[in-house]
Amino acid sequence: RKKSGKQTEYALQLASIYRLMNKKDEMIVEYLNFAEDNPANLNAVKNILQSLLNTEEDLDSFEALMIDRVQKQPDNPNNTDLLIWVNLQQRNFYGAFIQARAIDRRYKLGGMRLMEIGSIALDNQDYSNAIRIFEYVIDQYKGTQNYQISRRLVIKAREEKVKNSYPVNYAEIERLITDYQNLIDEIGINQYTSEAVRSMALLYAFYMDDKEKATYLLQRIIETPRMNKSIVDRSKLDLGDIYLLNGEPWESTLLYSQVEKSSKDTPIAFEAKLKNAKLSYFKGEFQLAQEHLDVLKNATTRE
Repeated sequence: RKKSGKQTEYALQLASIYRLMNKKDEMIVEYLNFAEDNPANLNAVKNILQSLLNTEEDLDSFEALMIDRVQKQPDNPNNTDLLIWVNLQQRNFYGAFIQARAIDRRYKLGGMRLMEIGSIALDNQDYSNAIRIFEYVIDQYKGTQNYQISRRLVIKAREEKVKNSYPVNYAEIERLITDYQNLIDEIGINQYTSEAVRSMALLYAFYMDDKEKATYLLQRIIETPRMNKSIVDRSKLDLGDIYLLNGEPWESTLLYSQVEKSSKDTPIAFEAKLKNAKLSYFKGEFQLAQEHLDVLKNATTRE
């Protein structure tokens, strides 16, 4: 390395040696050198670090190292990327947001990384930070695709927060429905708002006991031209469930069967077939129910 004059030369070899010597800090620095040598190596380094940083103490130590490197090399995007990564490993979504916001401003990324972090926060039930992130995107990127998606996701985050609170606050449910309706009035029904329409329908069906309104909304999704096939299939299953609650099993069977045929050999098709099997069983059609279950069993065996 001294002879080459390149401080990232032989990084992988040195990392392996430090690993054998149980010198974790030196080993990690060499993996960082490997990433710095070629940005394409960054994901490989993240995978390596995922297996090495096993404790909270390890993650805290790595975070401190990355903060120091970001301060010393503020123009090196790898350092900021890894600082965001370690914050996500720690489920510190606000910390990841702060770093991603700085990158977003500097490189004019249009909120893409922020959307990713907001979605991860939502999936991890950190609804407050998910709301904060999506509201930032809404404020900064009006008139863009990410604005439309964030408008839906911020309501979705608030919805999950309400649904995971006990007892359910029905005034908040009504507010969510109003928010969804305002979004649809502003943007219309399209690929980016179809999930909002579906969410609003399910709130009407299962919280407000307004199955007629829910049916109307789901049918609008199904009948909208060029709508994404997966959301149409999902809406048909929802509509089938509502028909079943209304005592219309034949309508339910028809919809479940449509999904089975349109998405053959996919998870949603198997879900539809299971719904049909249960329906046949409770109608006393045991032979038909068994046939449905045999198909599912064979599909599971193939998987």
